[in-house]
Amino acid sequence: MGHTFRQKSQALQQTGNPITHNHTPGAAATVCVLTIKIESTTDRTGGAPTIDGTTATQVGTSQLSAEARHEMWYVCKAFSGSQFAVSIPNAGSLTCNIEVETADAGAGYSSAYHSFDEDQGAAGTEDSCILTAAPLAVGDFMVASIMSDENVNTSVTAASGTNWDGGLTLGYTDDLGNQSGVSRYSIADSTAGTSTVTFTFSNAGYAAHMVVFKSVAGATTYTKTPGLDAALNKVGQTKTPGLDAALNKADQTKTAAIDGYLKIAGTKDASLDAVLNKADQVKTSSLDAALNKVGQTKTTGLDAYKQQTKYIYIGTP
Repeated sequence: MGHTFRQKSQALQQTGNPITHNHTPGAAATVCVLTIKIESTTDRTGGAPTIDGTTATQVGTSQLSAEARHEMWYVCKAFSGSQFAVSIPNAGSLTCNIEVETADAGAGYSSAYHSFDEDQGAAGTEDSCILTAAPLAVGDFMVASIMSDENVNTSVTAASGTNWDGGLTLGYTDDLGNQSGVSRYSIADSTAGTSTVTFTFSNAGYAAHMVVFKSVAGATTYTKTPGLDAALNKVGQTKTPGLDAALNKADQTKTAAIDGYLKIAGTKDASLDAVLNKADQVKTSSLDAALNKVGQTKTTGLDAYKQQTKYIYIGTP
């Protein structure tokens, strides 16, 4: 299934800590790409951005020009189409220019990272930047972006190889004073040709990234159920963000650890404990208490409950 572009948005010259920005795909989406153009050679500090509450994955590393830096991040998951927040830690209060693009892999498909390229030129005498990242199949989604030390953004142009010619579309051009930026996105219309995106400018440094996402069929998604919400929201039981995050983490697409743990009778393992303790999430007494509600043998908690002969399924057995 091929990707469909959803929406783009941007916010220029932000200095907050964190920098926050709202983005609305407008319809279901399966991938979100965040680009950060920094008007400084200093590294941004404070940690990874979050996109709709999920910690983003970085494309390559921060790239450095003679005057600026360029970062690219992404999250692949199901987005509803409603507005969500992007949050970027910025402990040094650097001037950052951000943009966001979303796309959808189609019903029954999810997006997954496929390939990337990055490049930098810090000498300040370069005239072009060539990035190459090939699609796996027709319909793959690509975003490419550059921060140039040239101060006239109209002179930063982009040309593409044949695999991306079907829809190489301008994202944004940014006139930032001493620097300039431009971005492009595309849906692959071929896999047989070249896969380059070339940015041209004049006698300037640059920092740039390019990333490609493929479609994956039949992805299994485990979601937090209304039943679990209700159990944890019973009187005196506050549903914590920690449990939400653990059950919806992007790196738990196939939650075999959770499934396996809850299906084990008579043997305790640490799988669920480990999942719930990811990213500073702690296994809470709320879950212990929920499992001691009506219909469950009264126990001293989850550990004791797992010694019973009963078991609970979350997701598909």
